[in-house]
Amino acid sequence: MICLAVATTLPEPAQAQGYVPTPVTISKDKVKIGGKIYYSHVVLERQTVFSICKAYGVTKEELYEANPNLEKEGLKKNQILNIPVKEAQKENLKEEQKEIQKEAPKETKVNEDTDFTLYTVKWYDDLESIARKFNTSAEVLMQYNGLETAAVTKKQKIKIPNDPASVVLSPKKAVEEVAETKTEEGREEDKVRFQPIFRHGREIKAGVLLPLNTSNSRFTMNADFYSGVLLAAKDLKDAGTDVEINTYDISNGTIPSSIGENDIIIGPISKEDVESVLVKCPKSTAVVSPLEPKVATLLKDYDNLIQAPAATDFQYDDMISWINSDMNPQDRIILVVEKQSEQSEGVTKVTSALNAAGLSYSIVSYNVTQGRTISGTFTETMTDRGMNRIIIAPAENVVFVNDAVRNLILMAHKKYEITLYSVAKIRSTPNLDIEDLHRLNLHVSSSYTINYDDRRTKDFIYEYRALYDAEPNSFAYMGYDTAYSILSMISRYGNGWNKEIVGKKFEGLQSDFIFEHDGFDTGLENHAIRRTVYNPDFTVTLLR
Repeated sequence: MICLAVATTLPEPAQAQGYVPTPVTISKDKVKIGGKIYYSHVVLERQTVFSICKAYGVTKEELYEANPNLEKEGLKKNQILNIPVKEAQKENLKEEQKEIQKEAPKETKVNEDTDFTLYTVKWYDDLESIARKFNTSAEVLMQYNGLETAAVTKKQKIKIPNDPASVVLSPKKAVEEVAETKTEEGREEDKVRFQPIFRHGREIKAGVLLPLNTSNSRFTMNADFYSGVLLAAKDLKDAGTDVEINTYDISNGTIPSSIGENDIIIGPISKEDVESVLVKCPKSTAVVSPLEPKVATLLKDYDNLIQAPAATDFQYDDMISWINSDMNPQDRIILVVEKQSEQSEGVTKVTSALNAAGLSYSIVSYNVTQGRTISGTFTETMTDRGMNRIIIAPAENVVFVNDAVRNLILMAHKKYEITLYSVAKIRSTPNLDIEDLHRLNLHVSSSYTINYDDRRTKDFIYEYRALYDAEPNSFAYMGYDTAYSILSMISRYGNGWNKEIVGKKFEGLQSDFIFEHDGFDTGLENHAIRRTVYNPDFTVTLLR
C-alpha cells in the first residue's frame, strides 16, 4: 500500500468585516395616524434598530409599539417605519404645517392641528387606495388638494380632511386615472393602468397556455401542472364559482390571437413566451406566470403581470429574519463558504442580507480538499456557550455541501449546539442524508412545502388519484394552488380584484401567496415564504 501525504496549510477563519451601519438621516416625511404624528422613515441597507432609535431620539420599545410587526420580522431594506414625533420636535412640525397652509386650496380653511392629516404617498398608492384608507373619495381629495387629475407620485404630500363631508365638490373635479409617461420622442402621454374587465358576467374565463406536445420530462411537468389546474377548476365549480378553462397548446411557439377573449391567462412557462403573451393580450387581461422565477424581471414593464412563484431573494431575506428573531446574546452566526465561490451571487445575497439586518457573523471558507482537516477551524470559530447558527452558502459544487454537513455532524458529536439554516435548495442536494438534516435541526425558508397533515391536502391526493390514477407531484400542487388561489380571489372580490388582493394571504396546499407591488405601476409578485423545521426527533414542523 502506498500512502500519499499532502501537506495543507489551513487558512484562518475569515471574519466578517467590522459592521458599520449606514448613517440615519431624519426623514422630512410625516404622517398623522389616529391623532398621533409620526415620521415616515425608509430603511436603508445596513441601518439598524439601534441607529434608527438613536437618530430619532426614541426608545426601542416606542419603535416596536409604532410598528407592531418589526420586533418579530426584523428590519428590511426599503421598509417604511412609523417613528413617533416627540414633544420637543412638534414645534418644528408646526412651522412646516404653516408653510403647507399657504399652499392649501383657497376654498378650504386649514387648521394646523385639527383640520387635516398630512399623508405621504407611498410607491404602491394611487388616489383611490388613499381615499379608501381614510374613508373618503378620490374626488374629495382632488378638490381638497387642488389636483387637476388623480395622478399622484411617490413622496407627494396629500392633505386628508378630517371632515370630508365639509368639502364642497366642484363639478369639474372628476377622477381621471392618468399616469404621466414619456415616449421615445420625449412627449408626455396618458398611460392606462391595469384595470381588469370581465366580459362574461359573473363567469370567469381562464386561458391556460402550456407547451403540452413536448417530450420527456418537460411534457410530464407541464401535464402535471395542467392536471392540477383542472382539479382546481373542478373544486371551484363545486364551491359555486363559475369557471371556464380554455386550453392552448403552444408547443410550436405560436401564441394564438384569441387569448384576448379570456379574463385571465395562466402560463406559459418560459420568460420569452410570457412576454409574447403580454404583448398580445389586452391591457385588461391579467397574465399569471406560474413556474419561471426569471419572469419577475418583466414586472416593471407590465402591470398586468402576476408572478406566482416567490423569488429566491425572499427566501434569503426570510432566512436572515428568522435567524435574527432566534438570536440570543451567547449565540454565534457562522457562514460556511466554498472558497472558490466567495464572490458568487448566492454568497453575495446572503452576506448582503446579514449586513442589512445588522448581524455580526464569522466566515469559515475552505475547499473540499481541506474537508478532512477543517474541524480545527470550526472549533476555533464556534461557541460552546450558546447556539451556533450555521448557514451553508449556496454552492454549485454539491460535494462541498455534503462535506460541510458532514463536518457539522462531527461538531455536533463534540457537543456543540448547532442549528442549520438554509433556503429550499439544500433539500434537493444529491446524496445528502435526510437524517443528518434532522440531527442539525434544519430550518428552511422555502417557497414550496407540502403540509401532509392538512385535511385539504389529503382530499386533494384522493381526488387526484381518482381522476388521474397517479400520485400528484410538486408541479400538480403548483398548478392547483396557482389556479385555485387566483381564481377564488377574483370570484371573491370581483371588479377591482387586482387592488383588493394586494397584501392579503392565501394559504395553498404547497405554497402560500401574498401579492405585493415592488414599485410604482408594476405587476404583482408573490412574497410569501414558508418556514419548515426538521426536528431532532425526525418529525417535520411547518411554521408558515
